[in-house]
Amino acid sequence: MITILKQPNKYTPASNPVIFQMNSNDPAIQFFQVQVLADDNSVIVSLRLFTTPDNRTGSYTDLSGILSNVVDYQLLVTPNMVDNPSKLIQAYKLKITEKLYTEHGIIDGVTITTNLFYVWNAELNPVLFNAYNFNNYVITGTTGTTAQFLTSKPNYTKVNGATSEYLYLLNDNLNDAVISYKLYGNHTQLIGSYAISGVTLSRISRIDVSPKAISDKFVVDLTPVKFYTVQVKDLNGLNKTNLKTYTYEIPKCNRLPVEVLFANKLGGFDSFSFYAPRESVDVQKTTITRNPYVFDDAGNYTNVINGVMNPTTDTINSTSTSKYKVISAPLTDLETVWLKELIQSPKVYVRLSNSLMYPVQITNTNYPVLQKKFSTSLMRLEIEMSAPSGIELTSVSDLNANYNPPSIPYITIEGYCYEDECLPTFGYVEPDSDGEAIIEDGLS
Repeated sequence: MITILKQPNKYTPASNPVIFQMNSNDPAIQFFQVQVLADDNSVIVSLRLFTTPDNRTGSYTDLSGILSNVVDYQLLVTPNMVDNPSKLIQAYKLKITEKLYTEHGIIDGVTITTNLFYVWNAELNPVLFNAYNFNNYVITGTTGTTAQFLTSKPNYTKVNGATSEYLYLLNDNLNDAVISYKLYGNHTQLIGSYAISGVTLSRISRIDVSPKAISDKFVVDLTPVKFYTVQVKDLNGLNKTNLKTYTYEIPKCNRLPVEVLFANKLGGFDSFSFYAPRESVDVQKTTITRNPYVFDDAGNYTNVINGVMNPTTDTINSTSTSKYKVISAPLTDLETVWLKELIQSPKVYVRLSNSLMYPVQITNTNYPVLQKKFSTSLMRLEIEMSAPSGIELTSVSDLNANYNPPSIPYITIEGYCYEDECLPTFGYVEPDSDGEAIIEDGLS
């Protein structure tokens, strides 16, 4: 008989230990033949787990090195409000057979097959994993529990009309879900409450919570919105996830946002807006040296033909790459801690002007995690990205119409007057926060 002494949670981060420990009550046990099977019974890997002198009837294995290679990050940019990033998760089970030593050689003993387990593409730090309970990250039938979305992004982080914001979540047993969106104005005034009902969630799902997606889905103007919330509920109105809150803003006309999306430690994708993109170009040229003297059409051996001096060096190939520096708006303490994940992320994308998500490499290798109590200035993060030259990093067209600069008139008004002669003041009038260009009387 085979006894499973230790097994992982039903859902486990793939890059954390996925340990199975087994034992046999047959003293003739030599090793266990273990097949790791997918839910369709296809073989992921076959292993031989031998007993050891200090554990003569048992063995163990850590499957994280194998299972972490069959899952991957998956950024889904589709028109769907809910989608299924299937590459993020893998179902598996173990088929274990005793291999017994007898006088006739090695023979099969008992065979057992475990229930299904799941891994998803995530990694918790050792302290968090030491107290890991999958009920904290997976929607289950446990009464009174709510699952965390697969993100550590702080609440009230700012988003705008160009932000692509997605929430990922794991689901074990919720068939019919309700996704609740609530929009608030000043002083927490509820502007509108909207919901998508009858949603069928997969084992892992991605929910679009971008301002533009919400505006398009529910045909609502977000101009008066100051913040909004997102939460998953069941058909009885019970909360099944934690509440995520976003601060909505319309950027100033001179602040073109650069939207960066990056894979986080929990398997989802987070987004953050940077500003003021600055490009520097690195050029590599392949050249050859040549003799500037050649024969012209008249048969003269010369280095000048028709008034043009012949080159001494020819460029036969030229390649260029660019590095783009962008900087954040002032950060909160929570944001500075969370943005460590951007610097550490293995997959980073920048949203181009045509809405294409383009993969880039963050070249920052050091990130001081600042806190307000240790700083006398505003805390900002500047990152540098390597990408092809000439890509357009901003997308003005996707922003709220109020984003576009207002029509600023060029005017002449009376300025300083002296001895019946007035010197005019002329130029552009700076609009106020509402886009109004107001000229105040009072010059004399």
